[in-house]
Amino acid sequence: MVASAHFATFLRALTLPEAVDHWSVTTLRDRLVMIGQDRPARASGCLPAEVIVPQGLFQQILDAIASLPPLPQASPHLRRCEARRGTGRLAPRRPDGPGSWEVSDRMTRNAIEVRPIAGAVGAELCGIDIATVLPDHIVAEIRDALGEWGVVFFRDQTLSEAQHIAFAARFAPININRFFRAVDGWPQIAEVRKEPEQRTNIGGGWHTDHSYDQIPALGSVLYAREVPDHGGDTIFASMYAAYDALSDGLKRTLETMRAVHSSRHVFGAKANRAEDTKERLGNPELATQDAVHPVVIRHPDTGRRALYVNPGFTTHFEGWTAEESRGLLETLYRHAQRPEFSCRFSWRPGSLAFWDNRSTWHLAVNDYHGQRRLMHRITLEGVALH
Repeated sequence: MVASAHFATFLRALTLPEAVDHWSVTTLRDRLVMIGQDRPARASGCLPAEVIVPQGLFQQILDAIASLPPLPQASPHLRRCEARRGTGRLAPRRPDGPGSWEVSDRMTRNAIEVRPIAGAVGAELCGIDIATVLPDHIVAEIRDALGEWGVVFFRDQTLSEAQHIAFAARFAPININRFFRAVDGWPQIAEVRKEPEQRTNIGGGWHTDHSYDQIPALGSVLYAREVPDHGGDTIFASMYAAYDALSDGLKRTLETMRAVHSSRHVFGAKANRAEDTKERLGNPELATQDAVHPVVIRHPDTGRRALYVNPGFTTHFEGWTAEESRGLLETLYRHAQRPEFSCRFSWRPGSLAFWDNRSTWHLAVNDYHGQRRLMHRITLEGVALH
């Protein structure tokens, strides 16, 4: 067994607390594997440059960690993943003795494992507990994954309303929704609910949240409180992929065009809303927003081009009538709904989705009549689009 003083020094070098019993075996092995077992452990992004651990001492430390039994309490920030070997994530083996853990063959230095769920859009982020106060580098990893995949998913999260707000606020100021009923006592959180007796859901058509605002929302953070036994999935579509797949000629045509977006026909006094949505949506007198945005935007964070029209809120092209606009808009809508641009997410209680409204559409599938679905949504302020 390695001397305790050396062990404590090594843990400090790994930026781990000396109280090892607060960390799971998986987390410790994760950090050790980052360094490598066949050479002296140097910095390379894991250790401070001045720290050098001889191979012999390193192996003793590894053996000491391996001898610890798995602990029920995971790290304050990192969690085990559920999947088995082959998914690129940590996975527990059968509990058949000390050190009974395996490490995925795609382990990286990043604390978060990014697991795409489709080719164009959507990735599950594994290995993180978002109820905790996350370090800045973890927030940066989440932001990078969101930029690349358009929507990121977290499983098995246990969040209070305050923790939900705290997580969302790490990315941008919170937008207070004008039309959705708020959670009692929490105006920052909009309630997205459908009761068993209601037939109409909210968000049941393709749309992009808040495109009717002059400064559209960055994104939304949706947390599942109660979900049906089956059904109630959400489908997302990548507007990066939709733009990339357009012909060069149509790209040139759209490059200088702008489109008008409005909230009036969806949330306004004259909106043709189903009767059973009226107690869930309100303030029709506030639905006075009209905005004009480029049809093709350059994403403010990634610099990628994305198609920025949607069936929910886009009404027509600037300088065109609604009738003149209809044919081209419907062509773009059909194109953007191609299956290879999309992913489908099945909710469980405690699931959370964080999507980028500048690069995705989404649609809530209404196939769970007779069951309750309760979601809490926070919307984040964005920037002007160009």
